[in-house]
Amino acid sequence: MMHTVRKLPHIDGDLGWVETTPNSNLSFGPHLKGDHEFDIVIIGAGYTGISTAIRLAEINPDTRIAIIDALRVGEGASGRNAGFLIDLPTTQVQQHAQNDHSVRQKSVR
Repeated sequence: MMHTVRKLPHIDGDLGWVETTPNSNLSFGPHLKGDHEFDIVIIGAGYTGISTAIRLAEINPDTRIAIIDALRVGEGASGRNAGFLIDLPTTQVQQHAQNDHSVRQKSVR
């Protein structure tokens, strides 16, 4: 039994990476309707889904792979990631968190 999707995820802000990409309106493949058969179906067109599909296609080029996502590629969580990094060693971050917790405990007393 086929279910009809009535409500898609809500885009809750500007999608900077998608909107600034010159080819953001290009489709990565046909939108399929009807019955189809695939060897592998991947849910999600984020980093993991796309990289998994690419690797599977490299390993076995004859594999029929479908990637399904509710949104366009780059509109989900992966595409919204701004890529911020913290350049402190983990021990410094942990020490800072412990000190912050100690200060909060002392101020509560």
